[in-house]
Amino acid sequence: MTLQAFLEGRGTESKYGVKIENFDIGSSKFNDTIVGIALQSAVRDMTSGVLENTDKIFYTPSTGLTEGVVAYIDKEEVIINIGSEAGVKSGDIFNIIKITDITDPLTGQVIKVKDDIVGEIHIFEVDAKSATGKILNLEAGYSVQVKDPVRKKM
Repeated sequence: MTLQAFLEGRGTESKYGVKIENFDIGSSKFNDTIVGIALQSAVRDMTSGVLENTDKIFYTPSTGLTEGVVAYIDKEEVIINIGSEAGVKSGDIFNIIKITDITDPLTGQVIKVKDDIVGEIHIFEVDAKSATGKILNLEAGYSVQVKDPVRKKM
């Protein structure tokens, strides 16, 4: 499985003087240094960022499937974020996937994730890192959005 996330952590600490002797990030000595304290703060900041932004993390199971997301939309034409480097070819058909989290009404926790095919993209132009296609067979009432998952039709 490939996990894609874009997070930033910040940590600051102020002290005077610098001496780095037997520099070892895993040591308790390092943890007490200005860099160690700032690093710990940055890691805490990033960790809370992961917990607060789980809805923005995308995963691609390593099952041999070609998957990506919609990167751009212009009427009936879309650009997806994978191209020839991922094996995409002109003429390929990709399913547009709608992800729905099913939550427990009592706890609010996600108990199941549904993925439904809501349309198709017929690829007609491929670059190394992107592909452009025409939207076909879109489910009535559904509007394709940037970040909608796409999966190559088998």
